[in-house]
Amino acid sequence: MIKKYLSVLTAVSLSLIAVTGAYSNAAEKEVTEVTTKRSEYRKVFNNGDGTYTAYTNTAPIHFLDNGEWTEIDNTLVDNGDGFYTNKNNSFSVSLPSELNIADAESSAVNLSYEKLNISCALTNIEIPSGFESQPAYIDVNNAVYDSAYDMNIPEGLAAAFSNASAEADYRSISDGLDLNMSVHNSTFTESLVINDVDKIPESVTYSVSAEGVQLER
Repeated sequence: MIKKYLSVLTAVSLSLIAVTGAYSNAAEKEVTEVTTKRSEYRKVFNNGDGTYTAYTNTAPIHFLDNGEWTEIDNTLVDNGDGFYTNKNNSFSVSLPSELNIADAESSAVNLSYEKLNISCALTNIEIPSGFESQPAYIDVNNAVYDSAYDMNIPEGLAAAFSNASAEADYRSISDGLDLNMSVHNSTFTESLVINDVDKIPESVTYSVSAEGVQLER
């Protein structure tokens, strides 16, 4: 089986941890976060033994909300209106529960940041003759980085990493084609997954519109 990924939006930045400060016998102490020392990329923990540990991430783990650094939570939840949305971030992503490339309007992905609203949709896929598009239902994965709990870091930091990313898949939007959506700390990626080399589309049209401005590629 051959898989090719065509990324149509921003690439995902990988999260790496840098540690500064002293950290000793954490399992035997009550380790608590010092929320007043938060920054966009940093968490600071009181080790309970007179020392502190600062963890700095390469991607944001907090966003400013009414002047306070709030923890990012991109867990995808059903909003009851036919869409799944991320819980808590500076930007909002809405993914349709059912996606059909033959109905671009109802299958569009909506993104909003402050006063900017963007709608993104596959508007046409020229697939080989004999294959048809079909509705696909969302399959949500909110445990992208559950392995963070196995790392030697405080539980509060592991939870922050685990909640920072989520994925959703739409399988078989047409024969041999899947669609993957990834929501990360400060990025969103949509990828067309081709499972069979014989079913590679002749062309793909992707439409992005925002407040009267529309881009097609």
